[in-house]
Amino acid sequence: SGDPIQIEHKFQKPFTTRLTAKLLFAMNSLPEPKDKTFAFYRRLVLVPLTVEGKRNPTLKPKEEWIVIEGGIPAIIDQETFDAVQEKLSRNRSNYSSYRCHGRENKRGCENKEIRRDYIDSFVLDELYKRLFSEISLQRLTEMLNDYNQRVASETNSELDKAKAELAENQRKVSSIIKMVTEAGISIDTVKADLMTLEQQKQYLEGYIRELEAENRANSISEEQVREIIRKSGEFIRTHNVAECRNFIDSYIERVIVYDDRVDIIFKVNVFDKATGTVSHMKSEGTKEAVESSYYAKKRSEAGRKTGGKSEVQPAVSF
Repeated sequence: SGDPIQIEHKFQKPFTTRLTAKLLFAMNSLPEPKDKTFAFYRRLVLVPLTVEGKRNPTLKPKEEWIVIEGGIPAIIDQETFDAVQEKLSRNRSNYSSYRCHGRENKRGCENKEIRRDYIDSFVLDELYKRLFSEISLQRLTEMLNDYNQRVASETNSELDKAKAELAENQRKVSSIIKMVTEAGISIDTVKADLMTLEQQKQYLEGYIRELEAENRANSISEEQVREIIRKSGEFIRTHNVAECRNFIDSYIERVIVYDDRVDIIFKVNVFDKATGTVSHMKSEGTKEAVESSYYAKKRSEAGRKTGGKSEVQPAVSF
């Protein structure tokens, strides 16, 4: 309030002074205090912050930094710090792995972790084998032919119906015109019927054009599909996992790691003739097979680079 008050330090002479304090609050909405007096509200100063937009955490260029050497006392000397950093860089792992959340949170899960490299390699191999191999090409080609035949049959059936209705429409128009000319009936008496038939004719002609265009759009050749699939398969075989990441996300629903095996669920539905149901395509492999396949591929790659004289030694497995 600004009134003078008396302050006394222990065992010292008291003195009188005026104390002032300012409180700063940052809030999204105005407070609703119980004190409604003018004395309270006259002490408030509202500072509206109207700047909108997202914060930009980007650091300034290093040449614009203001660095004060020794501004914060170091806990250890620079030589010890450098030695520790060097040792950490030597001991730092160069791979990541998948592990169960239950194990991480100590919930009793004993499922061993598995290197991410193993999983990524297995996923690419299965993706190529199940979707882009020669056998898959044949299956997809058969499915394409079945689909094209089914769509063409449905479209042609609709097209025949539309053409039959258009022919009937033209027959009715001809009949009305003949009746007017031969019987001497006034054109005004059949004007409404002719307008209705004309509207129906325009609709049918437009519908027929749409169906014919749909037939042309669906006429994708088997060779075109084979060429697309070949290019996709070649991309998988010649690029690393990082470059194929978006490609993988387009075809893989999820990967499940069990204690003894790895399952891959594809975003591709297949028909099971035995059960008569449709479900996601699925691949699975034991953990031992997944790991062995990874190192076999590494040895093959190293052999190609060095003319077959190099051999990759497997790292410690889990």
